[in-house]
Amino acid sequence: MALIRPTDTDESLVARTAKGDMDAYAELYKRYFAVVRAYARRRTGDMDRADELTQEIFLDAWRSAERYDPKVAPVAAWLRTITARRAVDWTRRAAVRPPLAQHEGREITQDSHDNELVDRMDFTEALKELPDAQRETLALAFYGDLTYPEIAERTNTPLGTVKSRALLGMRRLATSSVAADARPNVAQ
Repeated sequence: MALIRPTDTDESLVARTAKGDMDAYAELYKRYFAVVRAYARRRTGDMDRADELTQEIFLDAWRSAERYDPKVAPVAAWLRTITARRAVDWTRRAAVRPPLAQHEGREITQDSHDNELVDRMDFTEALKELPDAQRETLALAFYGDLTYPEIAERTNTPLGTVKSRALLGMRRLATSSVAADARPNVAQ
């Protein structure tokens, strides 16, 4: 592995990363970490989630470095594309199923348990207003705790269709009169 010089171009760092050069990857990470993290923070609204998303973005960059083509876009634009794509996926995933750690370390009281039960019942009522396909998708995600790929496999539906149904269903729920005060704990 060659030494990293400040004069090394971003493109050369990606090319070296594609060949497994961890030093080049570390330099690329150092150069773009703050920008990617700031964007992730704006999208998630939470520093811990932003940090997690930033790690996913750089892992994706590591995995896809060999597919990077400097003729198509500069490294900054390539990373921005990865960041935007990952942020959208992450936001959609969080809208359908909040992170498992959301309640970690909190004591669950009977009152909060009762409120959660009422919210679930109200959410179930709100789901009844949706078209069958959207209702099934959101029910599998919310109650079945399934991911989009798992829902696609279970329902024998293309993944893109599952994602669209979930997004349209969540949008309808957001404007639903029944669901106005009865949304599940969705990550903000």
